[in-house]
Amino acid sequence: MKIDKLERAIADIRAQAEQVEIVAGTDAARGLRTAADHFETALREWYNEALTPTQAAEECHWAAPTVAKKIREDALPQAGRRWAPRVTRGDLLAGPREAAVPDIIAEVFGQEAGPDA
Repeated sequence: MKIDKLERAIADIRAQAEQVEIVAGTDAARGLRTAADHFETALREWYNEALTPTQAAEECHWAAPTVAKKIREDALPQAGRRWAPRVTRGDLLAGPREAAVPDIIAEVFGQEAGPDA
């Protein structure tokens, strides 16, 4: 399940709490708001957890040395120390960073490249 779907679910719970508050009062809505807060906190902690290359490899199905190499080469952001590499689950889910490639078409013709260009 994608993170943005979970974030939308949290927003929906909060919206439902507002509707419940209108109909049934503040006390009835408090439980929904508390549940949304707990859900959001758990999601953030899970997403921001720093994983070792071995743990990351289990989650992304790469080999642990590949994960460590991507961290060393800055293709994945370092969330640990040089001799104790880590990557957050969120960065792992986002995937490796692409090297910046200059837009030659824009430089030469002064326009953006696109599917119709």
